[in-house]
Amino acid sequence: MGLDFDKFMLEKIDEKLQNGKNIKWRKADIISDEWGAGFDVVLLADNILFNIVSDIDYEASQELLIKKLAQAQEARGHLFIDWLYIISREMV
Repeated sequence: MGLDFDKFMLEKIDEKLQNGKNIKWRKADIISDEWGAGFDVVLLADNILFNIVSDIDYEASQELLIKKLAQAQEARGHLFIDWLYIISREMV
C-alpha cells in the first residue's frame, strides 16, 4: 500500500510500475490520515522525515510519523528509509 498526498506523484505510479498486481496506492496525508496495519515493510522515500508539511508543530509531526510507522508495522516488521535516490549519478 502506497500513500502520497500529491496527486501528481500518484499519477506517475502507473507509468513506472511494472507487473505490480499486488501494489495498491491511495491519496493520503501521512500525518492526519490512517495508514492501516500489518505491514511487513514500511518504506519512507526521499527525505519525508525532514520535510513534513503539517498544521501541527514540526517536532510533534515527526514524533507522530514515527508512532504511525510503529503502528503500521507487524511486530517483527522492517523500516526502510530510501535517501539514495536523491544522490546524483555523478556522486555514485
